[in-house]
Parts: sequence; structure tokens; C-alpha cells
Amino acid sequence: EYMGRPLSCFVFCVRMDAAAAMATTIEEINARLPLRFCGQVTKGFGRGSRELGCPTANMNVEAFRELDDSACGVYYGWSAVADGPVLPSVLSIGYNPHYGNERRTLEVHILHTFAKDFYDAELRLVVVGYIRAMAKFNSLEELIAAIESDKTVARAALERPEVLVFRDDAIFDMKRRIGRACVYCGSSAGKSPAFMAAGHELGAAMRERGVGLVYGGGSVGIMGAVARAVHEGGGAVMGVIPRALAPKEVAGDGIGEVVFVESMHERKKRMASEADVFIAMPGGFGTFEELFEMITWAQLGIHRKPIGILNVNGYYDLLLAMLDTAWASGFVSPKLRGVFVVDASPAALLDKLAAHRMPYGLDLAWGPEDAMASRA
Repeated sequence: EYMGRPLSCFVFCVRMDAAAAMATTIEEINARLPLRFCGQVTKGFGRGSRELGCPTANMNVEAFRELDDSACGVYYGWSAVADGPVLPSVLSIGYNPHYGNERRTLEVHILHTFAKDFYDAELRLVVVGYIRAMAKFNSLEELIAAIESDKTVARAALERPEVLVFRDDAIFDMKRRIGRACVYCGSSAGKSPAFMAAGHELGAAMRERGVGLVYGGGSVGIMGAVARAVHEGGGAVMGVIPRALAPKEVAGDGIGEVVFVESMHERKKRMASEADVFIAMPGGFGTFEELFEMITWAQLGIHRKPIGILNVNGYYDLLLAMLDTAWASGFVSPKLRGVFVVDASPAALLDKLAAHRMPYGLDLAWGPEDAMASRA
């Protein structure tokens, strides 16, 4: 119960293309399942509405916007808020009257009560089975009757062994598999031997975990140390370097696959698109610029790939203190405090990156020139 009333699920009245619905059989709809979605909770009733006692989450994710109108309907499945438990849910896909029935949304009605609201949290879900087409209701009593019927169908269906298995779906595993890490670091060795040692250590830790390297393509300095440590152990290395920089940063043959590009902009976009996570080691202006560009892109909603800072010998202590000042002064949103993780140990940093859930940036419609291929 919530607020002294039985827990229920609320289904919005939505518009649906009747012809499309008629042309699609239940078998055809079920053939699309399961569907998996991961996105940010944008609106809804949070832990529950006072009137309906219904914890409801609205999501706006591109994956289901690509479905045709015949996908509109009421479904059942499993969902998890942030790193919470996997819970039975009723889900509706349709055109939301909040957006003038022009924008399709996904609403997740969770058969659970929450102690607090979960707006802006990440929601992961698996849509497993179809209940019915969307409908319009002439009265609240009709709506409540439909809700109770949907709950009954969902609870019974979610007890079946072939449906229970989706409760352990990989989408609910908070541990991310890192295929490639993009490492930003200096093409110089620095004055302390600890910097080069950390480069070797990071490369070895990546190799042991089967993590490939995407980097700036140089073979000198910390950059070269990381690349050789990965490559010499049989790991995959991709270096991306502008032709103009090659004489300065490549000594002898390149390490692994070397991709030559014509500009710094092309280099940065290629590196970012190829990576699952980003790591900043000690470096100079170029490293700072690359680190902050990835942080800014995350803030703008261009990517949600984890960002890590390898703080060797306290190299980034003053920078981190400056960022604390930016947060305290109100120039950076408090929710972006989780935009990166920090550690002095390469192995520990990789573990943090695998488990880290990035905050959501702005919900903006970026064009193809700005959109980043998402490997995470």
C-alpha cells in the first residue's frame, strides 16, 4: 500500500493508429519481444501519486521511438531503478497527451512502493509480454477496472519460468564490459618516474582485463608506455593521429593499428566514437582539453560513457580542488559531480569505470555531425 491505499498501476489514455493496430496480430507483436530499454526517468508520479498510489516513470529514449504505431499498447516485464532490485512492471507505449499526443513515450508502472522519488534516475527494463492494445476510457471506474485486470495478467505471466529468466537479464548487470578505453595522456615522460610507471601499469591492467586501447597514436612518453604495455601482451591498440603531428609523436614504426587523419577535430571524434570509457592520465594542455571536452559532451547529452581520472602522485589534486570550487560557486550542476571517477590505482580505476553509471546530460536533439556512436 501507499498513502493508505492499495498499490495500482496507472495507464494513460493515448492516441493509436487503429488501422495499424488491426493489421498487427498478437503473434506478430510477441515476435518482437523481448525489447530492452535503458534511459532516464523524466516525469511521472515518482514514488506514487496521492490519488492513485501508483509509482510511475516516464522515459524518452530513441530506441522505442523507432517502433511503428502497431507497437503501442500495454505490456508486462521487469524493471530496475538505478542500482535497485529488479521489479515486476506493467509498461505502456503510446502517444502521451502531455506532449499533445505528438510524442511517443514509454511509461513504466512499477509493482512496488518506493521510499522516495526517483526522478532523473536511470531506469533499465525488459519488455517481455503483450497484454492489450491501448484504449480510451469514459470514466475513472473503467480505467481502474482495466488497471486491475492489467495487474492480474502481469503478475500471473511474470511467474512463468520462461518469463522469470528475464529477471536476470544482462541489462540489469551493473558491471559494464569495457571493450576499449580511450586514454588521454602526455607525449612526454614527465619529471617523475612514477608517471611512466603508471603508464606501464595501466596498460598491463587493461591487457589482463581484455580491454583494448584507443589513444593519440604516439610512441613516445606516457602515451607510448601505455600502448606498448597493451600491445606487447597481445592486446588491441588503435592509434589515431593527424598527419601533421606524426613526425613529432611517432618514433619509428607505430604501435598496433595506426589511423592517420587530417585534423585534430577528426582525431578527437574518431577516438571518442571508438571507445567505451575515457581515462585521463598526467599530461599537458592537450590532455586537459580532451578530458574537459568529454566532460562537456556528457553534460550536453552527446554521450554517457564513463570518464576516469588516474591521479598519479596527486597530479590532479589541484584540478579536483578547482572543480570543487566550481560546484560550490554554483557554476556546475550538483548532479554532474558524478560525471567522472578518480583513483590513483590503474586497476582500481578500471573497476570503478566498469561499475560507474553516468549522470544524464541535457535531452537535446543532436544532429549526425555531433552525435557520437554509442558503444557503452
